[in-house]
Amino acid sequence: MALENLLPLIFSRYVRPAHKLPALRRVLSDHEGFSKAVVFVDRIAIARIIAAETREYNPVLMLGRRHVDPAAVLAKARREETRLIVATSAGEEGIDLPEVDLLIVWSNTASPLRFIQRLGRLLRAGPRRRIKTAVFIATPDTVDIDSLIDGIVLAERHGVRMGISPDVVRYLMEMSRHRRILEVIEDTPLPPDLVARAVDLPLKRVEDSLKWLVRHGYAVYIYTPFGKVYGPRSDIQAFYRVHKDYLTPNTSLEATVVLKAGKTQEQ
Repeated sequence: MALENLLPLIFSRYVRPAHKLPALRRVLSDHEGFSKAVVFVDRIAIARIIAAETREYNPVLMLGRRHVDPAAVLAKARREETRLIVATSAGEEGIDLPEVDLLIVWSNTASPLRFIQRLGRLLRAGPRRRIKTAVFIATPDTVDIDSLIDGIVLAERHGVRMGISPDVVRYLMEMSRHRRILEVIEDTPLPPDLVARAVDLPLKRVEDSLKWLVRHGYAVYIYTPFGKVYGPRSDIQAFYRVHKDYLTPNTSLEATVVLKAGKTQEQ
């Protein structure tokens, strides 16, 4: 009843609950020689849509104990005719199938740690001679692609050699929300609240992105009476142009230093 007025919009042709479905079909088609594929999704509703739209692969749903019998589902997943496994985060714990040689990540918004765990499930299963492929489907200019970048960086930092060129990470950066924020501070160094207003994003999201940009060498910050002000590392002079008054040394000032040693003082 609470959603009654929204139902026409929810079920209209403008709403795309599974907007990545064409990309998923392309991945399955491009890797048509795979034995078994597993698709990781974030919501049960999406998992059901994928299963309904890919019946030619005899899909099986792994949704967690509350929704399916794990033993029965695993037995079905091991059948030769089952070529596609669609799993949510609750259901993926049971996936240790040697036959899986194609991993598809539909949603990248899980934690960077889960990113590494999912790769590990693919790499540790089965004979090493079999070629295994991981495909990540990401939507530009959303938290989806931001999370993909975070996952790649964290995996490399923890010794998971993915063979991804730094150029690829930079290419992904160009389509991320990190890039939008970087473009704003490249024009004018700003504090986080003004950056959030400029890019129309929540302040917490902007603060997290600014920390990411600093941590990975894209941005730096200085302290001013307004708090932290962020700018591009590639143009340090931008700080001086905008905040000249705060960065110009005042040689007329005198300082007194008091050294305390026990009960005595020296000035």
